[in-house]
Amino acid sequence: MIRSANLGSIQAMRKFPNGRKLSPNKPGDYLGQRVNTPSGKVELAPADLVARAKSLEQVYAQEIKHKSALKLIQKRERFTHNSWAHNVKAFIAGDRHTNYLYIHSDDAISRGLADGKIAKVSRAEKSIMLPVKIDDDMKLGSVAVPHGWGHQDAAGLSVAQQTQGVNVNIIIPDGPESIEPLSGMSHMNGVIVDVSAV
Repeated sequence: MIRSANLGSIQAMRKFPNGRKLSPNKPGDYLGQRVNTPSGKVELAPADLVARAKSLEQVYAQEIKHKSALKLIQKRERFTHNSWAHNVKAFIAGDRHTNYLYIHSDDAISRGLADGKIAKVSRAEKSIMLPVKIDDDMKLGSVAVPHGWGHQDAAGLSVAQQTQGVNVNIIIPDGPESIEPLSGMSHMNGVIVDVSAV
């Protein structure tokens, strides 16, 4: 990266441990010079992206077919932020000892769910069970289960082992077909799930 930006070698950069001020950009030095694409242009429509766009009608048809289904989305929690704080007693105190199924009250009522009751969230013959938290900030038709939980068998995490949270990855799609081909990211949002009362 240093060489592609014409900044010399790593050895030269070590002379600037607090950073090196770059020269101001000059008009006309962006396209074809600082843009490192084969064409020298900002490629807003690369061939692979354009090819993928042809399948959008099929994707849209699938969305319409499943428009009444609940879709699982990601959610971060203020006191746990993934899993890094689960082994600290202060961060899992009170009702923060687990993750929850966040669901809009209308979606909860239609499925016989109530705040604090246990829900079963299923996808492809796999399921998790966790308490419900009614949240009318959730969009109708979507549910959220914060990730980073499920430490009951985590060796060496004596505090986190006491938590009751579940690992949402159990019901997240896996395998090659679950990877978004252009970005290489796992499909973790908009996952169609069944939710029922236990």
